[in-house]
Amino acid sequence: MKTKTQYVLGFLFNKAKTQVVLIEKKRPQWQTGLLNGVGGHIEEHETRCQAMSREFQEEAGVAVPMSVWHEYCNMAGSNFEVTCFMATD
Repeated sequence: MKTKTQYVLGFLFNKAKTQVVLIEKKRPQWQTGLLNGVGGHIEEHETRCQAMSREFQEEAGVAVPMSVWHEYCNMAGSNFEVTCFMATD
């Protein structure tokens, strides 16, 4: 049985929750030009929360501590699982 690819997806809100950080996707091609939260693959040695902090730093250039991220939902398909996080700054 093939294991599912694991991803994280995060949304960083301002304190009033009136603004959120989104990125314009460049890949995969079917997402090019669309807006999405910040995220990516979970590496083999990482927890989901570690991956969320690392991906946000890499993609948005902002260091958000693991303690700030809160897991709020999981999505799955036949070959993937996405853990969604939110944080307020």
